[in-house]
Amino acid sequence: MDTLTIKLPPQLNNRLTVRARKLNQKKSSLVRGLIERALDGASQTCHDLMQGGCGHYAGSAGSSLKEGFDD
Repeated sequence: MDTLTIKLPPQLNNRLTVRARKLNQKKSSLVRGLIERALDGASQTCHDLMQGGCGHYAGSAGSSLKEGFDD
C-alpha cells in the first residue's frame, strides 16, 4: 500500500482522533474510507441527489393553500 502524508489543522486532527476512537478504528483506516466514499460520490446528500427536482412545481402560487389540499 502506498503512503500519503497530509498536514491537518489541530482542530481537524482532534475531530478525526475522536471519531476514530468512537468507531474503534485507526485514523488511517477512517481516512481511507472517507476518501473512497468522497471519490465514489457516496457523500452526496439527499438534496444533492434530488437537486434536479427540488423547487420545480408547475402549479399555481397558492396551490398548497387550496381547500382540501391537506386531505
